[in-house]
Amino acid sequence: MAAHLPISLSCSSESCLQVHTPTFRPQPPVGKPRPPAPPPGPAPRPRLPLLTRGPVDGAV
Repeated sequence: MAAHLPISLSCSSESCLQVHTPTFRPQPPVGKPRPPAPPPGPAPRPRLPLLTRGPVDGAV
């Protein structure tokens, strides 16, 4: 197990481990084609107004 997570020695933070460990990333194998992922533009749009609805909504 220790040899499987060499980064855990220098990175004890869980959030940091998730970024470094490729297991946490939902990346399909090279053999299979990539799934139709939503574009970065319209995807976060409907989410933004929900998170920043109070102060930002009044300012804008």
